[in-house]
Amino acid sequence: MTEDGGRTTDDGREGESVLRPPSSVVADPPIPRRTLHLEAAARLRRAIVAGRLAPGTRIKELELCAEYGISRTPLREALRLLAAEGLVRIVPNRGASVVALSPTDAQHAFQVIAALEAEAAALAAERAGAAERREIAGLTAELAARWREGALEAYFALNEKIHARIIAAARNPLLAELHGRVNARLRPVRFQANLTEGRWRAAVAEHEALAAAVAAADGPAAAAVARRHLDHRLYLTPRWREERARAPAGRRRRLQGPPVAADGLYVDILDELAELGYPVPPPGERR
Repeated sequence: MTEDGGRTTDDGREGESVLRPPSSVVADPPIPRRTLHLEAAARLRRAIVAGRLAPGTRIKELELCAEYGISRTPLREALRLLAAEGLVRIVPNRGASVVALSPTDAQHAFQVIAALEAEAAALAAERAGAAERREIAGLTAELAARWREGALEAYFALNEKIHARIIAAARNPLLAELHGRVNARLRPVRFQANLTEGRWRAAVAEHEALAAAVAAADGPAAAAVARRHLDHRLYLTPRWREERARAPAGRRRRLQGPPVAADGLYVDILDELAELGYPVPPPGERR
């Protein structure tokens, strides 16, 4: 060993110092990609969004612990995460239940999310790169394919991915943060709105128009379509509530052609898209 802390090799040459851990030190194992409470939260979130856990349902901890194969500690951590997202309400000494948004609360949330997504769409149309525009168009084509298959859960996953890409393309971190907080509590309503055939078909038409507006860098058109896409009046009508109540949660349907809803939602969106300059079937050719 040299005076300056270097080491001497077998042939007498000075080299760099080498620090070796004691033989008793064992390297830490890799950190798991998902911990128990995050996985439990993801499963519960999917069940709430898809309506398998209906609004107002009391969370039965022992049953879920048995189903998920976990203890109460990670389950309760998962419930706290979902409570922060606005999906679950925890009452001391009474447990947790799925939040049931009142019509007024839902209306207020839709008004905020519509404003945020309209601004995001306008900014994305202005700021998105060519690759981002192509990706949004490609995802939208996949979305239409999932609609034709009647694959609702796969459709909704793609739907969320498209909205996330548009939010990211807006290049506004504060907008993204606010959107995430407000959108979390509306996910069940947005998912279950597509249980009505007319609204689901209209949503596909809106997505196609939105992708076209972003591709064309048409900010005003993108904002108009995004705002119409999230108009609370489409989600909170008495007819929508009646149809949603009759429809099995997460059901799969294969739709033959664009159905016309009894409340005219599909016809309305085609008329509005035509006014924005997008090609749509003329009234006489709509089925």
